[in-house]
Amino acid sequence: MASSNKSTGSPALLFLAVALALTAASVRGAPTPAPTPAPTPAPTPTPTPAPTPPEPTPAPTPTPTPAPTPAPTPAPTPTPTPAPAPSQNPCPSGFPNSVSFIQGMADYLFHRIVLVLSPVKVTPGTSTTKCICYFSTNITIPIPLSPPIVEPNVKGPLACVPAKN
Repeated sequence: MASSNKSTGSPALLFLAVALALTAASVRGAPTPAPTPAPTPAPTPTPTPAPTPPEPTPAPTPTPTPAPTPAPTPAPTPTPTPAPAPSQNPCPSGFPNSVSFIQGMADYLFHRIVLVLSPVKVTPGTSTTKCICYFSTNITIPIPLSPPIVEPNVKGPLACVPAKN
């Protein structure tokens, strides 16, 4: 088998050679800068008389130090208003209709609160385990030649308040 005597250089050496050739060409092709003129010699200085020492300045008179001003008293920090106490009312505010009242009875009974239906409006009490719910609107039925009949609207809504102990 015939071996070739040609040797191939590494790509890095080839890159370096091309870079040097381009640099040399750019330096050769660059215009030469214009020569800078030589500086002109400075004229020989004439001796100047020695400066006279400056007159001493009088020491400044010390200004009287002002009396220390009292530090301003800091403004009192405002006390934050406490958060309102949590509602002690265990009763619901009400129900939109009779069906939701019946469903709510089971839910509140699970939390040991009894909901009782009243046919008339009641004044709130302080009970924490019993609530009185009543129909909050009325229906008026007119009757000719007699006073109208006013009945609670059993379709709802209902309002609830704590019972009296």
